[in-house]
Formats: sequence, structure tokens, C-alpha cells
Amino acid sequence: MFVLVLFSVASLFLMVRRRISAMSKGEINPAYFKVYNSNEHKVPESLSQADRHFVNLFEIPVLFYAGCLAAMVLPTSSFLTNVFAWAYVLLRFVHSYIHLTTNNTKARALAFVLSVFAVLLLWGHLAILVASL
Repeated sequence: MFVLVLFSVASLFLMVRRRISAMSKGEINPAYFKVYNSNEHKVPESLSQADRHFVNLFEIPVLFYAGCLAAMVLPTSSFLTNVFAWAYVLLRFVHSYIHLTTNNTKARALAFVLSVFAVLLLWGHLAILVASL
């Protein structure tokens, strides 16, 4: 969890850096940030990527954090729990790398689906362990 939190903070800094850069280059009007209305303002692709990437880190990862916390609180942690958790984190890194570089949608979708599968395996494994208590 700590690694993914650090990664989220790094993503926040990347997003802020891209926002400042876009404003200083005149690529975006600072008024855009009042309500994030891209219909009224042209948004550079690199800024949209960084913004969307940061938002992604607060969607499915919530299930990851909850699963890890459940594994810590309940007497159910196992080797497989750690394998599924690390698989998720590594697949998030792959997804992020693709999203922020080539943005190849097929490869990104595959990384996303595999990461969701890792979270589902984590939760399924936890459910089995809790049921066997």
C-alpha cells in the first residue's frame, strides 16, 4: 500500500508540474481550472493524460486499499494475499507507464484488466480465507 501511496503522490506532482508548464507556455487558460470545462478551453493532451491518470489512482485502487486493510485487520493474510497485492501494484505501474508515454489504448486496457483481475483475486482469496475461519 505504501508503494502505491508514494506513486500516487508522485503522480500528483507530475500533474501539477504539467499544469504549471501548460499555463506558463500559454497552452491553457488558468480559468479552465475553475470548473474544468474542456468545452470552453482547449486542454493539451499531456495535461489531460496527467489529470486522468491521477483520477484513475482513486478509482479501482480504493478496492486495493480496502482489501489490504482487511487482510491486515483480519487474521487472514497469506503468501497469496501478498502475491495478488504486489501483482496489482506492478500492473498499476505498467498501466501508468503506458498511459503517460505511448498511451497505446490496447496495451493500456490489457494492463487495466489484468490489474482489476489481481484485485478481484485478492478479494476472492480474502473471502475464502475468512470463510474458512
